[in-house]
Amino acid sequence: MACEMRKRAKKIFMFIMIILCWFCNVSAEHLDISECGHPVVSQYTDGELEWTWVVKPGEYEECLFLGEGYIAVKKKNGRYGIIDQSGKPVFPDEYDEIEEYCEGLARVCNREKVFFIDRNGKRIADRNYQDAHHFHEGKAAVMPDKELWGFINSRGDEVIGCRFCAVNDFSEGLAAVQIKDQWGFINEKGEMIIPCRYDEVRNFKEGFAAVRWKEQWGFIDRNGKMITTVQFDEVRDFSESYAAVRQEEQWGFIDCEGRTVIALMYDAAGDFSEGKAAVKINDYFEGCIDAWAYIDQNNKVVIDYDSYTASEGRMEYLGSFRNGIAFVSDVFYSIIDEKGRYIFDGQASQFIISSLEYNEKYDAIPGYIYVDDAMKIKKYGLVGLHGIQRLAPVFDYVHGIFDNYVLVSQKTYSGWGYGVIEIVE
Repeated sequence: MACEMRKRAKKIFMFIMIILCWFCNVSAEHLDISECGHPVVSQYTDGELEWTWVVKPGEYEECLFLGEGYIAVKKKNGRYGIIDQSGKPVFPDEYDEIEEYCEGLARVCNREKVFFIDRNGKRIADRNYQDAHHFHEGKAAVMPDKELWGFINSRGDEVIGCRFCAVNDFSEGLAAVQIKDQWGFINEKGEMIIPCRYDEVRNFKEGFAAVRWKEQWGFIDRNGKMITTVQFDEVRDFSESYAAVRQEEQWGFIDCEGRTVIALMYDAAGDFSEGKAAVKINDYFEGCIDAWAYIDQNNKVVIDYDSYTASEGRMEYLGSFRNGIAFVSDVFYSIIDEKGRYIFDGQASQFIISSLEYNEKYDAIPGYIYVDDAMKIKKYGLVGLHGIQRLAPVFDYVHGIFDNYVLVSQKTYSGWGYGVIEIVE
């Protein structure tokens, strides 16, 4: 009965949203971007952020934030240059591919050869590679020309010889490596600490790594000691000293000693964050409707069961808690606090959240509104945690917030154009 009432309530909310959007439709004249690059103030303005263009849509075919204060821009010739956050070119070189800076170095590719540059655009070494990973913990995995992998340091020196069939990045001082068909772990000196004897492994997290032998999973510590036998059909990494594990169709949790601390009784489970984990029970409500709740590490329900349904192709979602809040699906996406109370109610807001990332600095989340009676045309802006408009919905898409810059897209005469705006403080 409770489930049926909630379903009716959600239908009512959807109907109200349609009516509100019809009556509160923002006319096109409020959604134009002025030539000077400043936002047109809409009738819904409250706590607006000021902004200005850095890159206007149409100047480049693509924009990519690299970190270190740089933006990669794809030019008409199909190659990438690098500009600073004032829009000025910083290096004369162009690249076929470029990825974000990690630990002060960026992976780039020219004519199918991979190498690294520093924040001055200088190569760290003359050697090229067939492939390479980003830098992690002072090292990057590289594959020169023999289809075997090793590691270099930030100067480009080969510090671990290229002798592995495949590798993962370093994590907690150890890296997973593959010899023939088996996986093990090496330390920062390249010494084999855990022999290659597993069919699959994951990186270490909180001092433990998930390992698979044949069809079953278990966990090892940094010395290679099994804390639990390979007995699980599926596992998640450790988080806050607990790991979610599945046998047959039921999920539960083990602790760092491999003990089952929360019985395998759930149909799905997430990771613990800020003392809470999402768990699911199928057919919880009448009518074969599944339900999710958040439990604590004593298996006590701290945020009660709800259906957390999603609409219009959205995924059913219960996010991890971060600074006391979590994103959840509830027809649209909403945000709850640690008691399960709605901070941002997606069903009651004019803005519909389009990203599951909250920018605390600017109190901003990308979102959109419908600007036509048929509810087919979307305009994107930024909305605050409590539903206050932070950036007027004047863009055709908002990709995300990067420091004090926002990556946006606008439809141009030649197609989609990427742009970058700066939030003026």
